[in-house]
Amino acid sequence: MRTTWLALFAGVFAISALPVAAAEYEIWNTGETRYNWLLDRGVTSSWGLVGGDPTTTGSGHGSVGGIQTSLSSAQRVWIPGATLTGRGTNGYWAEIDLGEVRPIDFLRVQTFTQEMTYSELIVQFSTDGVNYDQQYWIYNDHANPIAAGTTYNLTFENVYDARYVRVVFPAGTYTSTAAGYSEYGGPGLFGIEPYSPKNTDIEINSNFNIALNAFSGHNQVAVGFDVANATNGAVLGDGGMSNSQARAGATAAGWAAGASLTVQLNDVYDVDAVRIVWNDGAHYSRGLMLEFSLDGIVWDKIDPVIVTDDKVLGSGTVPAWIEFEAREAKFVRWTQLSDVPQSGYAIAQEFMVYAQIPPIPEPATMTLLALGGLALLRRRR
Repeated sequence: MRTTWLALFAGVFAISALPVAAAEYEIWNTGETRYNWLLDRGVTSSWGLVGGDPTTTGSGHGSVGGIQTSLSSAQRVWIPGATLTGRGTNGYWAEIDLGEVRPIDFLRVQTFTQEMTYSELIVQFSTDGVNYDQQYWIYNDHANPIAAGTTYNLTFENVYDARYVRVVFPAGTYTSTAAGYSEYGGPGLFGIEPYSPKNTDIEINSNFNIALNAFSGHNQVAVGFDVANATNGAVLGDGGMSNSQARAGATAAGWAAGASLTVQLNDVYDVDAVRIVWNDGAHYSRGLMLEFSLDGIVWDKIDPVIVTDDKVLGSGTVPAWIEFEAREAKFVRWTQLSDVPQSGYAIAQEFMVYAQIPPIPEPATMTLLALGGLALLRRRR
């Protein structure tokens, strides 16, 4: 017992001699891929007139607020009405708020619709939502207007550290007079997608989508899916409109027969939320069950989460945002409820998983833990 006591004392002395540092979160490296910041928890969107305040209401067409819906097939966002833009006489912008400053060196922007034209399109970056002093011209050729409906994949020479990413259509640089489309007031956007640089260390916290093949190193499992081109990689979080046809789902009969989608995480985490972006307005769940497992084999030792609330499940164009009491899991499985009338298909474009990820204890905390063990040993003596 004396030897053990001395060994512990030496360990405590060594630990306490270390410099005290702030707690650190788990760090993942992106390697040869990029992380789509649009998949972060709590990302929001807004739009407004140049020089005006943000808005989420008014004569706009499409969806504002649920930014991840812009990843869904054919879900357009931010198309201001003619009464707001003055059919080109007013400039307008659309913006995403990432919630915190993120490094960005790649950006995907897709404009809508092809029946309209524009001659200038700008992206602006900001850390505080007030000063937009970092600016990049996506397109700038007033002599040669380009048709809307274009997708831009922009790789920047420099890394932009930004929380806000804003795309601007300046006044007098776009048309809105195409037959049948004049009421829209000008071209809009399918989505704005900022990505991290490759080989970047990312602090993993509760905002990060941990259902990623690229970072987990594990394949995801889709069982019983009979939808054409139903791949299971993009649906789990790599995002990007280049993968807009990659989805996973099944018919109501397929789900009833045991179809499921399983995500294997990188490690055991305190999972507390799931977001599902539906493929389109018709193919969404009206009742589902989330199951959790530590080993991917035993599923009956952790209480499942059963959801039938329309407000939680969304309506196709609105993502399902499901929050629940945190539970330890390495595997998350989604199945449909067979006793709930389902639509013909339930197809997901993205399946995102979030967790409460505790920080690594700082040296001072480890010292206290060691002292606690020392006190316990002395008490036993």
